[in-house]
Amino acid sequence: MFIFNVFKVACRRFFLEARTYDTVSISRLLYLHNVKKWSKVACSMLLKSVYQTLWDMTIIGGIIKHYSYFAVPYIVAENPDISPKKAIALSRKMMYGHKWECFKLELSFVGWYLISLLPFGIFEIFFVTPYEEMTYREYYAYLRKEAIEKNVEGSELLNDTYLFEKADPQLLR
Repeated sequence: MFIFNVFKVACRRFFLEARTYDTVSISRLLYLHNVKKWSKVACSMLLKSVYQTLWDMTIIGGIIKHYSYFAVPYIVAENPDISPKKAIALSRKMMYGHKWECFKLELSFVGWYLISLLPFGIFEIFFVTPYEEMTYREYYAYLRKEAIEKNVEGSELLNDTYLFEKADPQLLR
């Protein structure tokens, strides 16, 4: 659980960086380890998983909370220092009024999942998953921009500007 959930966050970070920069080294997947935030991110994702599991016991609540917690991995990828409860609360606020929209977005991938079954999952690895991740990345960027514009409580914690605008090349070195 600690490795898989943290790796999901690292992948979100990788795709967010790829959104802005032309080339992103595969070593960026170790970002959380390099900044020594692995355990903090693991705690955030564990709390999200615990909440989701408890809500899943109510069936309808589990579906609703799945979409309420959609942005948690992206929020934690952007700001690994955020507390787990603040990340979950911010995700809920960002997703307010967007759950149906997110459901339709997820539903749009059903055809891609069916196609990915044909060539023994190779399609899924090389085409479907990256396409899906890039779509969700753009959706998060849209939600983030809206939260900042509307001054949603907690949006000041979305403060990694270099994920959304290019840094000076000298600063990157």
